[in-house]
Amino acid sequence: MESHSVVSHRLITCLMLVVLTVIGCAPSVTSDTIPEPTLTATIPITNSATTNSPGIQASPAIESPIPAPTEPTHTTPTAISTVGASPPTPPPLNITPIANTLVLYTTGALIQPSPDQPAATYWAFRTLPTLPGLDPTVFETLYGPYEAMEPGRFFFDLRPQLSPNGRYIVVAGLSSYPEYGVEGTGTWLIDLETGAARQLLPDGVIATWNPASDAITYATGDTLYSLDIVEGATPMSLFQSVDLWNLYVKWSPDGRWITAITGVQHEPTGEERTDLTFTYLLIPADGGPARKLAERETYGGGYTAEQASWSPDGQLLLILNRIYDLEGNSLLPDNMEWVEWLPDRSQLLTDSAEGLCIITIAGEEITCINGSAYADEWAFSRNGRRLAYTPRSDAGVSVFIYDMESGETQAVGTVPGANHMNLLRWSADDSRLIASIVLDDGRFGIWSLEAQPSGAIEQLIEDAELIEVVPYPVP
Repeated sequence: MESHSVVSHRLITCLMLVVLTVIGCAPSVTSDTIPEPTLTATIPITNSATTNSPGIQASPAIESPIPAPTEPTHTTPTAISTVGASPPTPPPLNITPIANTLVLYTTGALIQPSPDQPAATYWAFRTLPTLPGLDPTVFETLYGPYEAMEPGRFFFDLRPQLSPNGRYIVVAGLSSYPEYGVEGTGTWLIDLETGAARQLLPDGVIATWNPASDAITYATGDTLYSLDIVEGATPMSLFQSVDLWNLYVKWSPDGRWITAITGVQHEPTGEERTDLTFTYLLIPADGGPARKLAERETYGGGYTAEQASWSPDGQLLLILNRIYDLEGNSLLPDNMEWVEWLPDRSQLLTDSAEGLCIITIAGEEITCINGSAYADEWAFSRNGRRLAYTPRSDAGVSVFIYDMESGETQAVGTVPGANHMNLLRWSADDSRLIASIVLDDGRFGIWSLEAQPSGAIEQLIEDAELIEVVPYPVP
């Protein structure tokens, strides 16, 4: 999970401008050599208790029919390289893969475009175990220049997305910026059954799967598209608005609705000086006019696609820490700092200064987990029975597990020399935790922790940033 907060729209705008500037306009990097990822020895544990900026244009007529399907002006997808010559195939890691688990990560790949040019380092997309079919020409440069930004900042919303049936992964790279002479690295589809990879789109997009796992949906520019994953398919237009945001496109679990959001910035109004109008829409998946769910005046927006999600039963929609039923009624109090659904029920996990707490959709507290402290990262086990988390602390990174049934909390251990955690995930069988750790000396790596007290803690991969963890092979 990413950073768990909501920031002001002004901060978001600045943040995204920085991101676009850094990614789209990054100069050539120096030839700093990045060590190849290596396996390190087991270490004894120490137990311890990119959005669309809204325009000024008027909002569209919501009840007008959705435009007839049209072909967008995407170029024909082709395998591309941002640096010219093919990089060498990376040496295999001397690491034992985690059983039935695929670890997706990024690390620095040193590439020399040609003999007369200096070598440069790019963020590579790699997997443990190594998947066949990942062309180094593409995937060694998928996330761009090494010095463009911190590794964890690539993945606010371009995090690889596993299909509901567990067979496919959509992996997004960088978007193109022709005005700056920057070529995109595309959005790719990886078939976990065959190992094959092919490009779906020439630009990186924030994609969401339909429940049937045979199409993705995404917003770019002023258009919401659906793209079948069958080879040769063409993106089809579902909805258009000059004020469309690309962050919050989500399918309902029953496949009936697709959420979309428009945002219009204006002069501050009212006592709260709100300067942003959000319109939340429901787009029928089978065609027809968009339906306005709700409208919200605010002075802040979110910056991660995780801030919009459907309840497990598909009857409620969580958007920017507010819950709406399908009639547009707001159910949750306005003072929630960060909330997300429990994986198996219409209850919520909230993170605030009071700690990690489970609440009802009306905001009533059911139980609190970690006392009066924010949590830096957390993750539910795949069976939904346990919650792993790390409290915010200046004294290293300690990991705890809360049992959802018994209400008991156990200390797993403390990662030695750790400064903070960027991401936390469970293995396929829920026996281990996999974490992206930044050490006190500034180095980063991927660590594995046995999900039990006094279990082994080891660094899996040095100089690597965790992106995602998925079951593998396909269940």
